[in-house]
Amino acid sequence: MRILLLTISLFAFLLPLKAQISSYDISTFQEPNRQQKRGGVEFDARFQTQNQKADPLTDSEKMSAFNANIGAYDARFSDQLLTESSSNSSFYARFSSGSDNTDNSGFFNTNFTLGHNMQKRWFNESLRFFGLGFQFVGSNDIIRNRFEDTSENYSITNNYVQLALPLSVGKGQPQNTNDAWHAITILEFLEVQGMLSKPAFSDDEIIAFANELSLIRNVRNTDPRLERITEVERLANYLVDNNMVNSTDYRFFAHVHDAWIFENFEARESGTRLSIGLEPDVIVNQNIDRFDENDIITRAGVDLFIAYDFYKPLSLDWQFDLESKLSVGPSKTFYGGDLEILNSGLYLRSELSTNIGIGHFLNRRTFWEVDFRPSLVNVDWQDELTPNGLNSTYLNAWLTGQYLYYFSPQFSMNVRGSVNLNRQSGDIALNPFYNRNEIRVSSFYRFY
Repeated sequence: MRILLLTISLFAFLLPLKAQISSYDISTFQEPNRQQKRGGVEFDARFQTQNQKADPLTDSEKMSAFNANIGAYDARFSDQLLTESSSNSSFYARFSSGSDNTDNSGFFNTNFTLGHNMQKRWFNESLRFFGLGFQFVGSNDIIRNRFEDTSENYSITNNYVQLALPLSVGKGQPQNTNDAWHAITILEFLEVQGMLSKPAFSDDEIIAFANELSLIRNVRNTDPRLERITEVERLANYLVDNNMVNSTDYRFFAHVHDAWIFENFEARESGTRLSIGLEPDVIVNQNIDRFDENDIITRAGVDLFIAYDFYKPLSLDWQFDLESKLSVGPSKTFYGGDLEILNSGLYLRSELSTNIGIGHFLNRRTFWEVDFRPSLVNVDWQDELTPNGLNSTYLNAWLTGQYLYYFSPQFSMNVRGSVNLNRQSGDIALNPFYNRNEIRVSSFYRFY
């Protein structure tokens, strides 16, 4: 018992102590009007292994691949008291190379994807809302295969376009809590440097400081250097004017600058949202195979969905998120190109999906998170060739751990490891036992 108590005492002594600047619960923060835009480039490299079986008794078919992505994005956010909107545009080029032990083959893929996503919600005073969205995805994918045994080479081209117009009604407006979190971490940093005018601050002082950070973050200038100078100047003036710091210390401005530039680098929210809606969409898929056969499949349908989101800062450093969605809807499939001889078919798809995540901010530069994303999909298919219909069920689960390191407001790096379990059953189960492991290293550079 003495050894156990001594070990616990030693461990507690070695842990870094954090001053209690404020007892404010950041999950209660109500952000002021916010308008923000972000844009940058991303480089992403990943190594992936995949095992699949036709049944539990057969040998695994193994595939490995290396992928490299480069892309650019532009994102804009606007949160007002009774409206909120967001838009995101992106372009990515992806390159991958790998091998498959099943037929002793190798492949090289290129993919170009363009996407745009818009969402706007209008609220009344009881936080009931009407939402309208627009989603577009277009991609071109070229797969080049090579077989070592036969020295045969061929390529397959796939073009994909999806348009969706989700409509929703519901209740709830989760709040972004980053500014409240950042307000406390800035004061904690200055407290370590011995520059605060007092040891603790009231809830009202934290809220007022967080609101000021929200306004400072809206500063925009075509010259990033001048924009940063204006931000730090306003931050320093606020701290001095409100007697929160000892400004006679010559080191003050340097430490305020350092505290500001390592700003909130991972979005955090607090609150709940319940949504019910319809999502009509159209998907066009063109496939040109090795024999130049041109197959075009168009699917048009509408999904009825209900979604529930729950976001909760468990503490200043811990975050819990839960997102779940149930959708069901029919669609009609039409065939074109060399598939015109086939008749159109009816397609009914239902899906239940959940995303559970818990994250921890180790310090102002480091964040780690674990996500668990299970989904269950059921598909019914019927056409003239299958008058009795076909049915399949798919169970898919991802377990992901990620580590994010924040070098500066412009540059960050992410290391992510994932395990994927996929099980299929029914009439159209092409890969009944399908497992995938993935290690991914990403770097991000933000222009603004």
